[in-house]
Amino acid sequence: HGKSDRGAAGLSPTRPTDADAHLLQLALTASGGGDGGPASGQAPLPLPWSDSLDRSLSVLDRTLCQHTLKVAVLYVGPGQSTAREVLGNQSGSRGYREFLSSLGHVLPLRGCVEEYTGGLDRFSDADGTHALFYRPPGTVLVFHVPTMMPNVPGDPDFTCKSRHVGNDLVSIVYNESGLDSLNAHSLIAGAFNFVTITVTPLCDTVAQVTVRRNRPALPDFGPVCKSHVVSTAALGAVVRATALSANEAAVSLAEGDGAASSPWEKRLSLLRKLRARERQARPGHTQAEAEPTTIDSPRTGAAREALSGMMAMLRKPRATALRRE
Repeated sequence: HGKSDRGAAGLSPTRPTDADAHLLQLALTASGGGDGGPASGQAPLPLPWSDSLDRSLSVLDRTLCQHTLKVAVLYVGPGQSTAREVLGNQSGSRGYREFLSSLGHVLPLRGCVEEYTGGLDRFSDADGTHALFYRPPGTVLVFHVPTMMPNVPGDPDFTCKSRHVGNDLVSIVYNESGLDSLNAHSLIAGAFNFVTITVTPLCDTVAQVTVRRNRPALPDFGPVCKSHVVSTAALGAVVRATALSANEAAVSLAEGDGAASSPWEKRLSLLRKLRARERQARPGHTQAEAEPTTIDSPRTGAAREALSGMMAMLRKPRATALRRE
């Protein structure tokens, strides 16, 4: 691999080799011996290569092992009230910059070759050289910040910026307009923007955080439900937690399933569907073979759970299997 393939942490992609074989042996042991009989229930199933399998694995590769989400952050300067004015901002006040720093960490986009960037360009600096990330274990939150994106000549409506923030379910508006009535929720046009979180500094030490639900059917979320005065020391953490909770509620409503499923549940569902299709396509398939045997033994149940986890590891995205050089 060339230098361009290296990630920010000095890691380079490679295909897994011996690790797969060792994990498979562990999976066979956990499944009850690997003989495929009734005692195993979920014995590993060899998959012959085919175009259908390749497509299924491609879908699995695109289903990340982390929670990924994106949130817009807009700066409204003194006297500003229109989307064009707001999107055209290339900087903000000291308080705004400190607020951004409290939300996450700034990282170069070009070093995020294998990372989720919320659609931001990682190769040509078209969306800026850096972006704001928050990455606790198991989650990647990307903030779409127009002040960190370049203004493109010949684009008076700033469509290069609005195409990102206009597709976010949650928007954070840092309001220093000084206007008595700012329609913060109307700054972003589009079918999304389920929740608008407006941050209005009251003085150097406190700010008012107001939440507007733009969809009446949204499930409850917090920690800020309507309006609270928050100290600047806790402002970033409180607003970020509210944005994370609001995004989960918005995804639940948008998908119409009543609850946002985890990425691990989605990957497990894809693996189960792949296994079922492969078994049904084999000669001599019967309905009894299609359904795993139900075992009431706690020990066997634990083994089956361990097997599912191991098989999920075997099928993790190929592009993110890494080794240190």
